Amino acid sequence: DAQKVGIISHRCHQGAIDSLAPIWTNRISRKEYFRSGKDRASNSWLDCDLILVIGTPRVPKHAVRDLLIQSGKVDAACRSAKFGDVSWEGKAINGGLLQIGCKGYADPDWADACDQLVKETLRQAIGRGRGVTDKGVQVVVASNESLGLTLADQPLL
Repeated sequence: DAQKVGIISHRCHQGAIDSLAPIWTNRISRKEYFRSGKDRASNSWLDCDLILVIGTPRVPKHAVRDLLIQSGKVDAACRSAKFGDVSWEGKAINGGLLQIGCKGYADPDWADACDQLVKETLRQAIGRGRGVTDKGVQVVVASNESLGLTLADQPLL
């Protein structure tokens, strides 16, 4: 039913969004990409009646290393950390548990630092809907990142 949809996704997907059929593009009133600067700290998203947050923002290895150093974990920052397949378990609307595959670090310090950065970006995107206010906008998140949100009964493929 949404007629004024806002979309926050990856920069590389902006062209694909623009190439959707007019039945969809006519409903898109705003779009941005993760870490553009315009996906944060703006009330203009409240003009939308639905916000879609699509994807899982990834951060460069040097940003994770920088956060580790800033957090006083210099030894961890000096370790060589492998980025690859990991998984987590979440609760679905129907009460069942779902195993979700994603990408991350096996090293616990690197995993924690990376999670902080990724979740911060996603929470900022979700926050554009100002869900804590009376005039908040519904936000739907399509990501494989564990955010503590209730999951759809079937993961999107």
